[in-house]
Amino acid sequence: MAPPTPRCVRSGLLLNHRGEVLAVRTVGAPGGVYRLPGGDPGEDNADWLGLARTVHYETGLKAVVGRVLARDTNVTGPFPYSRYVHFCGRVPEHHKLTLSSVDHHRWVTADDLEEFFGPSAALVADALKALANGTVDAQTLAV
Repeated sequence: MAPPTPRCVRSGLLLNHRGEVLAVRTVGAPGGVYRLPGGDPGEDNADWLGLARTVHYETGLKAVVGRVLARDTNVTGPFPYSRYVHFCGRVPEHHKLTLSSVDHHRWVTADDLEEFFGPSAALVADALKALANGTVDAQTLAV
């Protein structure tokens, strides 16, 4: 029997005016671990339109989905996936998020990625490095 086809999952890297990363926590997340807004391995969020739609649904933000900054793949477990992190812009200062399918958000500094993102911290760090190295231009979100 052939292994299941990995799902394509897209997540959005959103920054505030201090360069902190937007982290969201889904209701009932195992261990209280946060994640980037967007798809997770349990849903099929395969294209940039799906990512923009999911970011808007979860946070109320109208994301401008940009270039892929980082990627990882997991072919084991019940939901094998290839995950892509896109730069989705900067959230304007003093903008209040409208949470929907997530129960909490926080802004995480680069030094605290491991504490909040757990096993995904390395992927988020890679995305921040790609952004800092000039691979994408920072944009401000339309709200």
